[in-house]
Amino acid sequence: MSENRAKYGSVRGLVVILGVVGLAVLATNVFAAAPGQAKKPAAAAKVAAPKTAEMFPHIDAALGYLKAADQELKGGEPKFYGHRINAIKHTEAAIADLQKGIDQYMASHPGTTRNQITPEAAPPPGAKFPHMEGALKLLQQAETHLNEAAKVYGGERGEGLRETRAAISEIQTGVKEAETKGK
Repeated sequence: MSENRAKYGSVRGLVVILGVVGLAVLATNVFAAAPGQAKKPAAAAKVAAPKTAEMFPHIDAALGYLKAADQELKGGEPKFYGHRINAIKHTEAAIADLQKGIDQYMASHPGTTRNQITPEAAPPPGAKFPHMEGALKLLQQAETHLNEAAKVYGGERGEGLRETRAAISEIQTGVKEAETKGK
């Protein structure tokens, strides 16, 4: 019986030593920092998803700008040789992509809140084609926000960005054609 007690006693001792060493390593990683540097967070904190406030400001802003641009384009002059129609199609596709990405994210993160943003279209003063130029400005704002948005939307942010850029290109081409052919 004393042989078993000695055997289990050494196992307990080994477990205690490993536990102490493990705690020491953990404490060093969590609490130690080089002089003049901030303490490093635990490894688990590095892989955590950003907070809600960090998730939706840019994607919701982009969605708002895209919706406003869509309205501008639909109210626009019809003389852009099909480029206005193509820009509408790209804008609607970008809206659908972003909404799909947001819906997927929200399904896997219940209780997430949204930042509803509804920008106003402001065509440049003295614009020759106010709806097209207003839509262009809105789409450029959407592009800026999409570039800043978190990349957690299952690739839909990238698709929305691609469609937004295509819509911008269509508007620019349509305006150039209307200016040259309309003279």
